[in-house]
Amino acid sequence: AAAGFGVVLLLALCQHGHGAVAPPPLPTLHTAMEVRNLPPQEADRRYPVQLKGVITYFDQETPTRAFRFFQDETAGIYLYPDASSPALDLTTGQEVEIVGETGKGEYAPVVVARQVRVLGPGTFPAPKRVTYEELISGEEDSQFVELEGIARAVRRDTLTNYYSLVLATGGGRLIAFARELPVARAADLEDRAVK
Repeated sequence: AAAGFGVVLLLALCQHGHGAVAPPPLPTLHTAMEVRNLPPQEADRRYPVQLKGVITYFDQETPTRAFRFFQDETAGIYLYPDASSPALDLTTGQEVEIVGETGKGEYAPVVVARQVRVLGPGTFPAPKRVTYEELISGEEDSQFVELEGIARAVRRDTLTNYYSLVLATGGGRLIAFARELPVARAADLEDRAVK
């Protein structure tokens, strides 16, 4: 009877082990474009990422908003700080290494940064020239871009400490924000061509 029990136990262990095969680990992504190309469901699987590039825009001071953008040689991407990590203390223009994972984001895939190491001053990528139509399509989300237009109205927003510029372009109007202006008075920029 004891020998029969051992065979049943061994058979049960083999069947249990067969059903518990772990899925293979997800590959580590090394470029922002690889993250951007993930469908939302895939980005939500938390692929590990290791990226190196420049902080193209960083602002966590604006009430109810935070803007954290990173770009490497392939594309730009939005950064979320990992909730369990220390707050990100970065400056626009720094070269950084980021370790984290993907997330689906609200609009497009994002990087959830667990560790960010500052390497020193970075070099901004060449801006991609875009049209109004390209901007409103959403395809250029998180990218470092350049647009030309006419400043129709310029105002200082005391809540955010930014200037808001209503720009008229070939296809329509949009609002751009700037910390500084290249003129002494905001009104001096109205009705002038800007880039």
